[in-house]
Amino acid sequence: MSVRIVDVSPEFNRYGVDLEAELTELANDPALPGYPEMSNRWHISTDEWDEMAKRGVVTIPDGPWHMTEHPEREAARKRDKTIPDERSVDPQQTARWREQGLLVSDKGFPIHPLGRLGLTSEINGIPIGMATGLGRLWQPGPAISGNLIVERENHAGELEYAMVVTRRTNKQGTTERLSFPGGFGKPGEASIQTAIREAEEEAGLDVIKEITGKSLGAFACNVVQRLNPSLGGPMTLNAWFEEHFGVVKLPNLPEIKRLELQTSDEDEVDSVRWVSAEELTDAKQLMGAHRRAFKAYKDNRHGYWS
Repeated sequence: MSVRIVDVSPEFNRYGVDLEAELTELANDPALPGYPEMSNRWHISTDEWDEMAKRGVVTIPDGPWHMTEHPEREAARKRDKTIPDERSVDPQQTARWREQGLLVSDKGFPIHPLGRLGLTSEINGIPIGMATGLGRLWQPGPAISGNLIVERENHAGELEYAMVVTRRTNKQGTTERLSFPGGFGKPGEASIQTAIREAEEEAGLDVIKEITGKSLGAFACNVVQRLNPSLGGPMTLNAWFEEHFGVVKLPNLPEIKRLELQTSDEDEVDSVRWVSAEELTDAKQLMGAHRRAFKAYKDNRHGYWS
């Protein structure tokens, strides 16, 4: 199978993303029922994209995959009046997306940071394309979560990290997944505030609020979920998951070495525990975006990447 990838800026691939594999999976992905076949996705030429990018506005018609098809949409809109009519968008929100450096469509909707790849690449000479609309997400743009990499030194002088454990049971048995404490933000909540709140709720790390701002690390990275819907959830050209990660290094104090983790979020968390750096580096059960964020942190890479 031959994939033709458009010219890619170095920042897209500097972290070893296998773009050919990403696009091949996007082209053949059966993971999401109803995700449009290639012939029903929107695609453009590289020349068209470059011209639109110069103007700062991408002209994309309404796509075939819309939130209106989601069976829970109307019930959700009755509960939450902020869920938009996906045919229109608040102009002030469009302006905020532009301020964040995102391209927007002619109808004011944001464009996925990696959208150019899906829109313009081909497989076996057939354009891959991307679904537009909201898919099965409630809001356009990035659905942002805040996550916290919490590091301490144990009694043996080894680095450990606070990890959330969730278990999933299927026909193959029970699997254990590891992730850093985190979750989706509340209205008006900055990503770092979300991360700190979730660390307290999921792992009992209320000690973080007592640490001075100088001890709180800058965000390790913002992980844009990638093009493949099975990797990035029900994403489209206009709506996607984005996971923000912060870092906090707990002070090297006796009470920190003795600190036990405990969760108050038993509905979503099965257990919490400290995991060694060595174990975490090799952990296949570490969730994808969290695995990439941890590697970026250990490699001392910071910034916005995918």
